[in-house]
Amino acid sequence: MLSLALLASCAGESDISGTAENFTVGYGERDIAFDIGEDIIYVAGYRGGNRAQGVLDVPKVKAVWLEAGESTLLISVDCVGLASGTVKEIRKALSELVRESGCGSVHILSTHDHAGGDTLGLWGEDGVDGKNEKYMESLIGAAVEAASEACSDRRSGDILFGYANCSELLEDTRKPVVFDPNVYCFSFEPDDGSPGVRILNLASHAEALGGDNSQISADFPAYIAETIAERTGDRTVFFTGAIGGLIRTAFRETDPIENCVNTGKRIAEAVLGIDNAVKLEPRLAVVTEHFEVECENPLFIGMKFLGALENDLRVSFGKAVVRTELTLITLGSKRILLLPGEIFPELVYGDDSSFSPTHPEREDPDALCGLLGEELLIFGLADDEIGYIVPPSDFELHPEHPYLKTPEKDKNGENHYEETNSVGPGAAKAVAEAVKSLIGRTG
Repeated sequence: MLSLALLASCAGESDISGTAENFTVGYGERDIAFDIGEDIIYVAGYRGGNRAQGVLDVPKVKAVWLEAGESTLLISVDCVGLASGTVKEIRKALSELVRESGCGSVHILSTHDHAGGDTLGLWGEDGVDGKNEKYMESLIGAAVEAASEACSDRRSGDILFGYANCSELLEDTRKPVVFDPNVYCFSFEPDDGSPGVRILNLASHAEALGGDNSQISADFPAYIAETIAERTGDRTVFFTGAIGGLIRTAFRETDPIENCVNTGKRIAEAVLGIDNAVKLEPRLAVVTEHFEVECENPLFIGMKFLGALENDLRVSFGKAVVRTELTLITLGSKRILLLPGEIFPELVYGDDSSFSPTHPEREDPDALCGLLGEELLIFGLADDEIGYIVPPSDFELHPEHPYLKTPEKDKNGENHYEETNSVGPGAAKAVAEAVKSLIGRTG
């Protein structure tokens, strides 16, 4: 196993960052309201037509206000993903709050929860939009209320950054075995001694309940937050990392609910055991780069024109293009890259030199850590969901039904499922080029 701990120093910092005497942080949360007794809610993430049969726990929207000279709102939604169209609706609904508060930017990220309601439209009955209108309206309303609460909750204090190794809890299900083994914690400690806020980052699919589940849940992030709250009183916001390829938590219990709950508790124990935390300088910079990615996937194109997918996908002269964005946040000395999909870890940290991909003749773009520094953190599913971002050197399609069927296993024993949920092989290069453009703007 090649596990990559991110311990080296950052690359050069942005010269446009704001500074302050202290960090100002606020927190808010709301439940996503729904009624499976009255409305049909499809469980997202595994198979189509999976109607919710019960509720294990209620998915939430959580918001955190970050300020140190500049300000931003980060909103975490317990869901499989949100297309840019939904993100645009949330931002529009928050426009008055942004104007009145002077907030510099708003970013909406998904935990990639495989037990929430369908928020992309891909898991209904065949060819039918799987989103429930009331569920989506509730989600947007919850985002607005959580953000408003975070704005009202603003307090000054310190942010400490630390990490713990969670490699025994994680597994990479597709070769090469490359993943970030750490859970990272930005811990806000208010000056007034009130409960703090912990911003967590872990590279894993939130699918500890497994594929047979038909209950609505936020999956293991709910039980991380519950455990930390019980032990410390602190509130927790979860953001996922570089999870493509496919990174998930290991299944340790045969009972799905027990596995989900205990996975959350184990990760929480790792967070609570962090002993290497350092105080960050109160400093914040946020820079966004808009870019385009060619979409070759006929399923995505078809679902867009059926009215299900709400990505900014446009077709001109026979070519489909997705317009999307990425954002670089500098928080103290730490760099956080907000990416609009599920990027393969090897595109971030570099490949395993012993691995032989299916198409070695195709050149992969520069690893993102090589561009932004080895201490780079990835917050995935940010402001859009464009699917898996796959290395071109290992991008393989079914020869007769590209994107629509999974090809036979390759020489490494892999079936290349992820490509069926990708816009195409050009996504990796498009992301790398957008990062280079962003670096050119920030220095």
